[in-house]
Amino acid sequence: MKYFLTAVCCWTALFLAACNEKTFKNEIHSLHKVPPEERIFPPALSTRERLGLGDSAQHHPMMMQSEEPEGESEHQLKWEAPVSWEKRPAQAMRLVTYAPKGSVSSECSIFILSGPAGGLEANINRWRSQVAQPPLSDEEIAALPRLALLNNEAVLVEMSGVLTNGKGEKVPSMIYGLVCPYEESTLFIKMTGPVDEMQNEKENFHSFADSLYSDEDETE
Repeated sequence: MKYFLTAVCCWTALFLAACNEKTFKNEIHSLHKVPPEERIFPPALSTRERLGLGDSAQHHPMMMQSEEPEGESEHQLKWEAPVSWEKRPAQAMRLVTYAPKGSVSSECSIFILSGPAGGLEANINRWRSQVAQPPLSDEEIAALPRLALLNNEAVLVEMSGVLTNGKGEKVPSMIYGLVCPYEESTLFIKMTGPVDEMQNEKENFHSFADSLYSDEDETE
């Protein structure tokens, strides 16, 4: 009898709990196909917006087709490329990319990153690691040559070593680079390529960097 009463109590509790539960049922009575012209799509995002890089995108356009970057930068950058260079297709995060005519491995690009962009030492040593070179000490970086660029002081680097390409081949390579504060960001000019090509491009790299100026320079 004791077990019977226990079972009755359990079933009664379960029944009351089930009665207190509210169930909701949604029924679909018809389907409506939205015509293509009435469909609403989210706005297209730029690469910087998709990467969450913030408002700095409007100050430093990633893609460009002409000698003057497109966008809303207050002080547009301009330059004059060597006649022996040709422009390469636009790439994300770069203002422009050039390469010596006929070259398949060498290229020179300008890009701007917001703020200190990780710091001078980190960027220079990252480039050195790309050609299998050890990092420089703070003292060695402080001793690197400086030159005037865009009304600021740019740090000049030149390094050589071995670069592993996409095919896994180790190619003797060189890097010429400039790191320069620009407005509230950091501007980089970087040229990379095989040693035999780069030795002939040093003068072109420097003339390209020397030609760089902004609209602000024209108004002064």
